[in-house]
Amino acid sequence: MAGMRALGRQYDIVGTPSGIDICLKDVSGIGFYVVSGSTATTLTVVAKPSFGGASTTWTPANGFGQPNTIFTRTANTAAWVANTASWATNVLTCPAANGAFNYVDFLVSQLADTFDYINVTLAGTGAIATGVLYDLTVQRKPALLRIPSA
Repeated sequence: MAGMRALGRQYDIVGTPSGIDICLKDVSGIGFYVVSGSTATTLTVVAKPSFGGASTTWTPANGFGQPNTIFTRTANTAAWVANTASWATNVLTCPAANGAFNYVDFLVSQLADTFDYINVTLAGTGAIATGVLYDLTVQRKPALLRIPSA
């Protein structure tokens, strides 16, 4: 049976998303997978109207929807646990530290009008993150996908 790989059909990946402008055109949302390090892990979120454009703080007052749930898994043998997202202005704090796996997603519908880019800066000793652009509205071979940070 012939088929198409999921990369390019359902999702695209941003390997190290911290501090870069990521285009949300052609997708329904972006999920951030964050492995917490030895200290509290935070995500500082801003939006931009264009690549390299002026940043706007990601807050409801500025027209942006803040996800209210962050999911945590403490080990591959554990179930996901839904946690209420802890926001301080535009800074989201992951609920667990030291190796916990956290996931939070931002929907394109949560963007204020005229904005197409999100920029998330990761902070925390030893924390790592990956971004997954999902529900691609334009399906392509991986080599022909839009470059997310351009």
